[in-house]
Amino acid sequence: MGLLGPLEVSVGGRPVVVGAGRLRALLAVLAVSAGQTVSVGRLVAALWDGDLPGNSRRSVQTYVTRLRGILGAACIGTAADGYVLRADPGDVDVLRFPRLLDAAVGEADAGAQREGLAGALALWRGWPFEDVPSVWLEESVSPRLVERYYAALERRIDLDIAWGRCEELAAELSEHTARHPLREPLWARRLIVLDRCGRQAEALGCYETIRMRIADELGVDPGPELRRIHADLLVGRPPALAAGARSRPVPRQLPADLDVFAGRIAALRELDGLRPGEPASRRAGPAVVVVHGAAGVGKTSLAVRWAHQVRDRFSDGQLYVNLRGYGPGSAMGAAEAIRGFLDALGVPAQQVPADELAQAGLYRSLLAGKSMLIVLDNARDAGQVRPLLPASGGCLAVVTSRHQLPGLVAVEGAHPVTLVLLSNAEAHQMLARRLGEDRLAAEPRAAGEIIGECAQLPLALAIVAARAAARPGFPLAALAAQLREGRGSLDTFATGDPGSELRAVFSWSYHALTADAARLFRLLALHPGPQITPAAAASVAGIPVRQARTLLAELARAHLVDEAAPGRYTVHDLLSAYAADLARTHDPGPEQRAAQHRMLDHYLHTAHAANHLIRSPCDPIVPAPAQAGVTPENLADLHQAVAWLTTERHVLLAMVERAASTGFHTHAWQLAWSLGVFLNRQGHWHDLAAAQYAALDAARRSADQAGQSRAHHGLGIAYYAMGRMDDAHSHLRSALDRSARLGDHAGQARIHTSIAHVLHEQGDPADALRHAQQALDLYRKVGNQGGQARALSNVGWFHALLGNYQHALKYCDDGIRQLLDLGDQHGQAATWDSIGYAHQQLGNHRAAFDCYRSALGLLRQTGGRNIEAQTLIRVGDNHHAAGDHVAARAAWREALVILDDLGHPDAQRLRTKLHGVRNAR
Repeated sequence: MGLLGPLEVSVGGRPVVVGAGRLRALLAVLAVSAGQTVSVGRLVAALWDGDLPGNSRRSVQTYVTRLRGILGAACIGTAADGYVLRADPGDVDVLRFPRLLDAAVGEADAGAQREGLAGALALWRGWPFEDVPSVWLEESVSPRLVERYYAALERRIDLDIAWGRCEELAAELSEHTARHPLREPLWARRLIVLDRCGRQAEALGCYETIRMRIADELGVDPGPELRRIHADLLVGRPPALAAGARSRPVPRQLPADLDVFAGRIAALRELDGLRPGEPASRRAGPAVVVVHGAAGVGKTSLAVRWAHQVRDRFSDGQLYVNLRGYGPGSAMGAAEAIRGFLDALGVPAQQVPADELAQAGLYRSLLAGKSMLIVLDNARDAGQVRPLLPASGGCLAVVTSRHQLPGLVAVEGAHPVTLVLLSNAEAHQMLARRLGEDRLAAEPRAAGEIIGECAQLPLALAIVAARAAARPGFPLAALAAQLREGRGSLDTFATGDPGSELRAVFSWSYHALTADAARLFRLLALHPGPQITPAAAASVAGIPVRQARTLLAELARAHLVDEAAPGRYTVHDLLSAYAADLARTHDPGPEQRAAQHRMLDHYLHTAHAANHLIRSPCDPIVPAPAQAGVTPENLADLHQAVAWLTTERHVLLAMVERAASTGFHTHAWQLAWSLGVFLNRQGHWHDLAAAQYAALDAARRSADQAGQSRAHHGLGIAYYAMGRMDDAHSHLRSALDRSARLGDHAGQARIHTSIAHVLHEQGDPADALRHAQQALDLYRKVGNQGGQARALSNVGWFHALLGNYQHALKYCDDGIRQLLDLGDQHGQAATWDSIGYAHQQLGNHRAAFDCYRSALGLLRQTGGRNIEAQTLIRVGDNHHAAGDHVAARAAWREALVILDDLGHPDAQRLRTKLHGVRNAR
């Protein structure tokens, strides 16, 4: 079945004509969910767009009967609550198109990716549903398809540009820009192609054409990307190849280089011999390098030093990640690393695919045609690394590991660089960089003995040097004697695993600590990292924050922790492993368990307080009182709450996993729930889902029905945000069942509200209203004022969507009064927007303006830029309906700025709207 253009239908290989407009709409709506049941409510919304017939269900039955007469009775099945088109989704082009795209972006080979994209684009014969009359399809389904079409087309063009196919592209892009005259990325590629063809004057003329068109149609200037390309053309500088991606930030993620780095001349020369930064066609070496060696031998220092030396050869930036392959915590999964890289590459969170394979494909697509250096530090095995390797020949990946990773060498052709212990001369140079040549010259024998006792291991030498530098009057001979004496009970540096041999040096630094600092050092091993604050450290140890600051400073002076940023401390993984060994020896199990309890209490109670500050407390949880000695962070206002949640996001997610895996099951689900609103509003939906899955597992193991209900609810919210409505509905139903068994009326009300929003997205506003009303009834039953106020507004909103505007105003007016009394500004903003929409539909344009103005004022105080943009769009709609087209365009342009800044897919749809209004005049 063809829907990407004029409707084409065949049954058993025989073309079939579907003539009537509503029959076409019925077939198209069933086809976009081929093989799945479509509810009667969605069919009603799609066929009549609010102008409902007297008996909606009977009218749908009539049209289904007529369509069966055309297609054959067996083609459409009846289900309990709707109908299903019995067709293979692969036979419907609107369903086959995204599947082909996903497969294409997952291709590592650029040629295969290009062919896959071309095959998907070939399905388009025109515009989606172009002869199917359905506002629902036009507004709910078509925009996503169109945006994916544009993205695929532009990516395929980028690949052709990279392969030098400029002459044929010039003609093709001339046609594309004629068909899509305001699509700036297409014009950007046309300018680049013309420049590559030596047609610079024509490229400058094309820029003037699009500049004047944008000014005439939209009243704005071209975007920054087109302006940058124009500037390059004016000065005779070739514009960048990947024009569509250049608006993204250029990542510069390399850690700081060390001034005290010494030696490694041979290894640096070996790396330089790989000719990094050159195209694959001219580079003699591989695209992957594995720097391997023993623990503490300086692999990271070497990789970072060399990366800084060659970084200017990689014009598109540098990516860096510590994969945590070795240490007391769990290794980082490839999916987590890829999501971090997508953040660094400027991909908005809401545009990250839900599927991990698709995320990997997007990552490789963003690197295609780029010149980028990727440092993958501290890898455990080849499987952890492979998904992170670039497919582009202009990129280079540098992997550090304690193992050679022979699989990468054999399969990916990686070049292994073996890092051994420092030579005596290099070790001497390293000490001299830290202590000064004069001090070593004054005690050459002691200096040599220190180097020998440290077995030329860089990390051991660094710790000894730090100790000596902190005590300039301390004789080197005395330091050497202490190392020598330590050999009596510990392994020497010359044999065995360096990870255990380092205990001599570590113990020497550790035993110099005060008793309180030593205890804090041991307990810090319980923290998963990567960073810890003084308040969190104080909670782990059960001491005042002031004392924790003093002890952390002592540990930093001993180089047992590092103050990576003001008030934020890290522990090297080897030191953390050593601290864990000490804790097992010196701190009994109950004491470690109590410390872990305090640590989880710190993060739970702080997250709970932050959650209270960023939302109305209409669905609170009540954590158990914190253990004695716990000090939550002091969050004074909304700004501080958001800043803390943003900074600690990775730690908090690790804490959910830690709580779930160590038997603190209630902490797991309560912490996950406390993070839910923040993660949802920030667009971190994958993190939200991962946290809720861990919470669900913990709640199941403890048979905690309340926790399971919350976790299912959280998963429903995550999948709703990702657009996976069937999954969202399934989890919300599971949440509702458990909440009902518990008799938790407030919980049921919250879930009914979420179900209502899912049903609205599925095109069933009538059923959505029913669930919103159930939420209101339940909140009234338990006397929950905050929930009741928001529920009144929700009921009003769904009445407005159904065209019941007087009912909408009544419910929203009741809601706004209660929300004002409660001081719930976020709820007030949403309600003023709903009231404005109802007045707008009734033709009360001045009243609508007043309401929208109130909503915008509150939104700009409380945050929520996406909601602000949607309100601005309605402001523009209201101006347009009132006949003020200039003001309408101004409001829409303001909304467009926000949507562009967010990378929101609705931006292109709003551009089309602006263009259409201009043409209509």
